[in-house]
Amino acid sequence: MPTRATKRGTERTPLDRQAWGDSTVKGDTLYLHVMNWPANGRLLIGGLVSQVRQAYLLGDPTKKSLKTERSGSEDLLVQVPTVAPDAVDTVVVLKTDGPVQGSMGRLLQAQPLSNRLLGFDARATGKGFIYGDGKTAQYYVDGLEKSGNSLTWDVRSDELRSYTVEVKYSTPKPPRSQEGRFVIKVGNQVVSTPIQATPGPKHITTAEPGTLKIQANDLEKMTLTVEGTTEPVHFFEIDLKSKE
Repeated sequence: MPTRATKRGTERTPLDRQAWGDSTVKGDTLYLHVMNWPANGRLLIGGLVSQVRQAYLLGDPTKKSLKTERSGSEDLLVQVPTVAPDAVDTVVVLKTDGPVQGSMGRLLQAQPLSNRLLGFDARATGKGFIYGDGKTAQYYVDGLEKSGNSLTWDVRSDELRSYTVEVKYSTPKPPRSQEGRFVIKVGNQVVSTPIQATPGPKHITTAEPGTLKIQANDLEKMTLTVEGTTEPVHFFEIDLKSKE
C-alpha cells in the first residue's frame, strides 16, 4: 500500500517519503523502513534536521552503532551493510537529540532507488478531487480533468541530474472521446504525454513524456495537470528515474 502507514504507538513522520522507503516516529526515535536497500551501503535520509546521537539496525540485538554524517544542513548519510538484513523491510533506528524535526520536500536520488511521487502525497490545488481507498490499483487521485485543478510536489535532487519521467494512470470509462494529455512542469521545463484508454480502471499503464533536469539545492515545484479533456482519469504516480 502506498499510504503513509504508522506502527502502533508511533506518530506521523515529519519527513517526506524517501526513495528508499518511508519512516515513522515515536518521541525522539525515528524508524526508517528501508524497502529499497542501497547496494552501496550509503543510506541518505532527506530532510532530517535533528542531530542524531545513535543509529542501529532494529533487528540487531547488540544495537551496534552505524556511522552517520551530515550531508548538508538537511540530510543525513548512514553507513549500512551492503546487503539488506531483511529483503522486504529492514528497519534502521535513529535516536535524536530531542523530538524528531524534519523539513518537507522530496529528495530525489539516483538509480537503482525508486523516486515515486504518489498522487496521495501531492499538494492538491482546486476542487472536486476524489481519492481511491489506497489498496492495490486503488491508490488513484481523480479530478485533474477539472479546469484549474493541479497536483504539486516539492522536489530537489541529491545532485544535479536528468530524470526520465514516467506517469502511471488508468482510465475508468473506456473508450475515450477526448484523448487529452498529462502536462508536467518544473520551472520553465515542460513535458507532456497523451492519455490513452486502458482496458479498465485497474489496468495501470505507464507513459513516458520525456526528461526533466532537477536541481540539487533549493526545492522546485513539480506540477501535474490534465489538458484537452473533461473525461476522468485515474492518476496514480509519477516515477523519476535518473539517466545515470
